[in-house]
Amino acid sequence: MNARLLALLSLTASWAGAQVLESFTGFVRPNTTYFAGNWSSGGVAPAPGLVQGDGFFELRGTSDAASFVDLHPPAGQNFFALGSAQFLSVSARILAGNQADAFRIFLIDTAGRTASASFPAAEFPTSGFRATTAPLSAAPGFNRSAVERIRISGDSITAPLPFAIAFDEMRLVEHGPTIGSAIRNFSTRAQVGGGASVLVAGFVIPGEHAKPLLLRAAGPSLAAFGVTGVLADPQLQLFTGTTLLAANDNWTTDATLAETMQRAGAFAFPTGSRDAAFSALLPAGAHTVQVGGTGGSSGTALFELYDLADPSVTDAAGCTNFAARGSVGSDQAPLTAGFVVSGYTTRKYLLRVAGPALAAAGLTSGVLADPRLRLVRTAGGLEYAFGENDNWDGTSAHSAVAEAAGKVGAFPFASGSRDAALVVALPPGIYTATASATGSASGIALLELYELP
Repeated sequence: MNARLLALLSLTASWAGAQVLESFTGFVRPNTTYFAGNWSSGGVAPAPGLVQGDGFFELRGTSDAASFVDLHPPAGQNFFALGSAQFLSVSARILAGNQADAFRIFLIDTAGRTASASFPAAEFPTSGFRATTAPLSAAPGFNRSAVERIRISGDSITAPLPFAIAFDEMRLVEHGPTIGSAIRNFSTRAQVGGGASVLVAGFVIPGEHAKPLLLRAAGPSLAAFGVTGVLADPQLQLFTGTTLLAANDNWTTDATLAETMQRAGAFAFPTGSRDAAFSALLPAGAHTVQVGGTGGSSGTALFELYDLADPSVTDAAGCTNFAARGSVGSDQAPLTAGFVVSGYTTRKYLLRVAGPALAAAGLTSGVLADPRLRLVRTAGGLEYAFGENDNWDGTSAHSAVAEAAGKVGAFPFASGSRDAALVVALPPGIYTATASATGSASGIALLELYELP
């Protein structure tokens, strides 16, 4: 995928009350030598063949007192200012051979004083990463503005037994683990035309309470990101069933939107542009968005949804289901969706790309006969494959996909169909899903994302 386009889809990232401390997938601080002179401390050594840049590292030792690893910033620099963060969130997994009850992470200031958090080993899986959060306990006099290094060691080890842990990411957070994971930002990009080729997106607001949202349809503003053939004058419409709730053609008719976009973390629309946007307090339930071109014009457009609710003071639930329908073909860009899983815990999701199944749902012609689904995670400005599927019924995971679809009320895929699907456990992060054509085929596809109970 074009790097600038990937960055554009990732602009929906909004980590309220959180900041990356260290990412071991892509590395927040590229070209930093974390381990020089420290892997030998207390008998700690990296696993054979594992080097910086492999995405995570292993910590193996024989006691909590002697085995540790220190992470250092570039020479002469401190890591960060702790600020108001009261919690540390870690995405990790336990490795084979671990016999430690827990491990501890110390944030060490320039005077050697510490703030630390302890994580029970039982909270982490042996395959895949899981994020969990623990409170930081600071020693008297700890300098929150001058953290010099990070130390990882075993904790609660009652005998000289090995412990082994692999880290994916560490984050500083201001609020505790009562805020669960949710999708609060969603975007989708497609080629927009007339008739059935308008960009259609859907989402569900769960529960009974209304939710404040910012909805945008970017066309002309995409040119600044290197996108060619943009939709010159997008129109944005929001429906509940067949009822039109809101619409916008040119966003500058609302003078308050620029401030709302900035607060949401959205990239700015140029003053006077013909991009479309509006914010609204929307009722719970299913909603549909259509993005079309004025006068039936065509071009590339990006639809974005931003949840404006503050998760630290409101219901933790975000929107639970998302869908995007658009044109896919060998001569067109794939149907692409970007989304952010916020919060501090891993959660399971069902992703699907419906092509042939759309015929059974009422779209009788022009569907994509054999779609392909790919999911990637973005970290440190780099892209990492998280899963892919061509034919959903051609893998051992087909029963899990069918079961998940039943739980969320998704329409079924026929046995043996060439629709694509994945069931994945996603830690907090930024993700991009693409629906593409197999071979030279083209047609309409539906990309779906469901939060699993």
